[in-house]
Amino acid sequence: MQLNKRFWLILLMVLAFTLAACDSDSDATEAVVDATEEATAEMTAEATAEMTAEATAEMTAEATAEMTAEATAEMTAEATVALSETITTLDGITLSYPEGWIVSEETGGLTLANDESVMTASTFEAGQIGATVVLLPDTTTGHDGVETVLQSFIDSTLGEDSEAQMTFSEIETFDSNGNFAAMVIGTGSDSEVSNALANVIVDVGDDLVLFSYITATGEMEQFIETIRAIAMSVSYDATGAEAEG
Repeated sequence: MQLNKRFWLILLMVLAFTLAACDSDSDATEAVVDATEEATAEMTAEATAEMTAEATAEMTAEATAEMTAEATAEMTAEATVALSETITTLDGITLSYPEGWIVSEETGGLTLANDESVMTASTFEAGQIGATVVLLPDTTTGHDGVETVLQSFIDSTLGEDSEAQMTFSEIETFDSNGNFAAMVIGTGSDSEVSNALANVIVDVGDDLVLFSYITATGEMEQFIETIRAIAMSVSYDATGAEAEG
């Protein structure tokens, strides 16, 4: 009988210990769960912050790249080409051009060249370029206008001399300091000479200004940024032209 009492006493002690252990395990489990939840929350927050930061950085970089590309495209011509000289014609056209270029104003237009010999030369040497600048009043302006008029100019040029062989690229439009502009590049040749050509039309309000450039074959590409820069510098003052008149 004494044995049985001891047995039950031990059993009760083991049971009490087990229950206490269970309570401790439960508390520990809750503590672990709480700690895990906190750790998970911290890790999730950190991971989310990192992912968000990366995604934001990528999106910002893309947006910045697009904005920078647009701004750069508009500023490149001015930034890379120094136009230190300016002229205003009797017709009211004002434009800038590089130092050292020759300018000659004639009735109905303006002649530009980077070498004085170009003014009277029948052929062009490497590195030489010449241009005529004329005002085209009372024409269709705006984005569609510059393309339409430039295409008409090309068509009339192609039809002027059946002996000349001319080819032109697709018309390219661009912004000229808030004005619409269009450019086309090509080549022209006959039995005696072959030249590279570039024609640019700029909308200057109610009128258009036409630039016609010519170089030796294969020489035009080096002047494209200069051509753009000059086009971006042009403006027209009809009241000034009337006052001169």
